[in-house]
Amino acid sequence: MDKAFLGPIISALGRSFLSKRNRGKSTGKKNIHRMGFLLLAAYGFWVVSLAALVLYLYFYFRFNRFDGICQGILMSCPVAGLLFYVWYRNAYVEITRTYVLRRDLLRRVQKVYFKDVNMFRAYGNREEAGIVLFSDSSAGTGSVLVTSVQANLLYIQAQMVFRMEQERWADADSDDDQGMLRDYMRSGQAWEITMSSGGANFPENDKKASESSSADEGN
Repeated sequence: MDKAFLGPIISALGRSFLSKRNRGKSTGKKNIHRMGFLLLAAYGFWVVSLAALVLYLYFYFRFNRFDGICQGILMSCPVAGLLFYVWYRNAYVEITRTYVLRRDLLRRVQKVYFKDVNMFRAYGNREEAGIVLFSDSSAGTGSVLVTSVQANLLYIQAQMVFRMEQERWADADSDDDQGMLRDYMRSGQAWEITMSSGGANFPENDKKASESSSADEGN
């Protein structure tokens, strides 16, 4: 195991020394989006473990016997809590002005730059939604899936709406462009347009289309 994987485990034991720094330009909120329910699950298992320990000691000192149920909880719940905490620390979605990155429990990464997106697909409803970004560029991993359970989708949706309406990609260094993205988010257009359209293709980034066109011209 390398330090990147051991860090969360050490943190869980109260010796956190690995700090994560947000990369890329800020979207106006935290770049790193983690799944909070995983942390709640970890704390839940640890609370149950603590309660089991208290009951275990109570039965031992009061009745001079060991309780099998408490023993089972003490053997399993602390480990389960640690695993959920490692999952919480290792799995996240990073959203910046230039790219979207998703990392899972096993630290496998999906990453796509907005300027390289040649197609996106949106699905779901207010309760749970998702968006998939596709890219033919070698700079990323080919596609990235983000759901509303993992992160706030609004900034990604705003980027797609900007491209559809302005017919160009938002400039990461332009205050005007970033202001328009925020307007799309605040007005609800980011959500409404992407979900109603279900997706869109951006031909300037479609390498397969350009290669096919070149081949036709050659013939």
